[in-house]
Amino acid sequence: MFKILNKYISLLWLVFVTLFSVSIYVVVAKSCVLDNYSHYYLFSSFFKILNESYFIRIVVVILNLVLQLLLISSFLSQSRFIAPNSPYPSIFYLALLLSTNSLITITPIFFTNTILLIILCLNVNYDNESRTKRNIFFTGILVALGCCFDFAFIVTLLFVIISLMINLYSKIRHIMILLSGFIILITYIFSYYLFTDSLGLLQNYFSQISPLYTFNSISTYSSLRITFFAIAFFASWIMIFKISQAFESKIVAMRKRHITLQILYVVLFLSFLFCTLSYPFYLQYLIVPLACFFVAVAQLPSRLFINELLVLFIFLGLCL
Repeated sequence: MFKILNKYISLLWLVFVTLFSVSIYVVVAKSCVLDNYSHYYLFSSFFKILNESYFIRIVVVILNLVLQLLLISSFLSQSRFIAPNSPYPSIFYLALLLSTNSLITITPIFFTNTILLIILCLNVNYDNESRTKRNIFFTGILVALGCCFDFAFIVTLLFVIISLMINLYSKIRHIMILLSGFIILITYIFSYYLFTDSLGLLQNYFSQISPLYTFNSISTYSSLRITFFAIAFFASWIMIFKISQAFESKIVAMRKRHITLQILYVVLFLSFLFCTLSYPFYLQYLIVPLACFFVAVAQLPSRLFINELLVLFIFLGLCL
């Protein structure tokens, strides 16, 4: 199937238009906002506006969706995983959003994924030293901002630190710049609660974070659903292994970028340690790295439709 799509670009664009149209229909006709939880600090501030005004909710969700499609296409083209203007990134990203019902129930992850994509775009290249420092500083601020939507986003800080250690020589200095950006925003938020005598609200926010909450929620599902999820998890690592083999002949920079995506996948998978969203909402954390891997594997040669089957198994694990 991927061979046919790669051969006929017009067919690819037809698939994209179809998925985008379906996505817009789902947003307009079926979308709703996750019930308000006080431990989603910044997201809870959005809740009343998004929930009470249908028009504002639709506009915000659609604009955020379009921004995500532009960002993931930009990131993958800058990383040289895909040719510029290819619809592949948008196709897989939309397919993952639809399969995980991310456009039906709007969760904090729908907004933190946008922040994550901005972070990835800021850290594609480290060619210019002054621009690199500026981008790393803003990355720290963005990680702190994402934590205000969902505290589980804190794992992204670990991903960025490891990414800097892989891609840069002066690691300690750049890590300190990253942490300074992160601490500045966190300090501002803490100061706001301190001077407005609202520390009790901040304490309540953190007290509701329950480690392994997502893991415990998985146990309430049927054994069949858990089995499909396990199959999808193993299929994803087989896919990553196939991509790694293909990238062995690439230049060092390309291999580093692929390793960085693997680290992102592992780090986001471990976000269940801090996540307060139940399964299957938790799966939305994996949309960005999976979309990137799907784009890479769709361009690899395959015998007996192995690549297509791997992608199919993963989608089944997400849907069922």
